[in-house]
Parts: sequence; structure tokens; C-alpha cells
Amino acid sequence: MRGTIFTDKREKGSGVPERLISIGAQIFYKELTVGDYIVSSSTAIERKKDRDFIKSIFDGRLFDQVKRLSETYENPILIIEGEIFKRLDEINPKTFWGALASIITNYNLKIIYTLNENQTAEIINLIAIHEQFKKGKPITIHKKPSLSSINEWQQYIVQSLPGIGGRLGLKLLQHFKTLRRIFTASQPELATVIGRGKATRICEILDKPFTREDKHYKQDRLT
Repeated sequence: MRGTIFTDKREKGSGVPERLISIGAQIFYKELTVGDYIVSSSTAIERKKDRDFIKSIFDGRLFDQVKRLSETYENPILIIEGEIFKRLDEINPKTFWGALASIITNYNLKIIYTLNENQTAEIINLIAIHEQFKKGKPITIHKKPSLSSINEWQQYIVQSLPGIGGRLGLKLLQHFKTLRRIFTASQPELATVIGRGKATRICEILDKPFTREDKHYKQDRLT
């Protein structure tokens, strides 16, 4: 049995896709807006390295990502990779355990701990095989969560910008008031709210003309 896995392009270089290929999985690189690995129509996986997991608690990305994951897929999974429990001196333990409690109870995520990219690849591959062959589920990308209010759509759209999680997205909306004002703001104006680095990257994306010849928009496949 050979599992098929849709993999976010940003996972290139993490070591996980290469390991998946070596153990027989079929990988398709995609521009995923939710999750890092899609293994069926109902199951998506977000992977966090231990240091990034801690950092994402403070910058708000973690809760935004798991919220969208749980809204979009019936069976959302979070993999925390690395020696996370040896890093508890880098964070208040109450903050760490509180984040885990929130993820489990508020967003109904399953959490899996792995030590390295090899273990991460092994469990992703086994989940894919179980979903696709034992349950017979197709692999499907769900691109948009089910949102009902204008407020939710405003937050969803602004958080799709690179480097913008829940906290920074809210700051942008509170500062500029409307999405149109955010997207027409200059780099210096954005920088006053989110910093120069993020502002520069966002302006680069907003200003660059789209072309299908751009290598970043091609669908890559590895087998």
C-alpha cells in the first residue's frame, strides 16, 4: 500500500517529505492555506518544531492555525516535533500546559509528539494509509473554512498574509479599520504596526504582478 500525501511547499527542506518518499509515500507539493500535510478528505496535520511551537504561542500563530484547521477538517492533528519537554525552561509551564489544554478542549485537536523528522514521517505515512485504504477516504484539499460573519471573514483574510497570526491580524484590523485600508497601506504604514520585515514581505507579494510562469505557482510532484 502506498499512501498519497498533499504537502505544503513550505515543508521543503524540513526533512519530512524526503523521509516520506524514502518509505514509499507519494508526495504532491501544494500551496496549502490550512495544514502542512493533507492525508484524506477529513484529516489534516499541522507540524510544529519544538522551538516554533513555543514561539507561536506568544505571537498568536498557533491558535489561529489550529482554529482554522479544526474549522476546515473533521479530524485535525497537531504534531509537535523535537524535545519539547526539555524546553519548558524557555516558557512558563502554566502557559505551555494552558496552550495544550486550549488546543485539546477548544479546538478538538489530537496531539502527537515525535522526536525527529523520521518519526514524524512514519506517523504521517501510517495515518495516510489508514485513512485512504482502511477507511477508503479520498484525499481532498479544503481551501476555505466555514465562516458566517463579516468579522470572521475579515480576520481570515488578513491572517492569510505571511507572518500574520491572530494577534497581529487583530492589531492590523484595529489600526486600519478596514481590509481595503490594510491592502492599500504603504510599507512604512504597515511597519508601524507589524515591523519592517513583515511589512516588506507583504508589500512585495501585493505589488508583484502575477504570472503562471512563476516557479512558486507551479504544482510540484515528487514520487
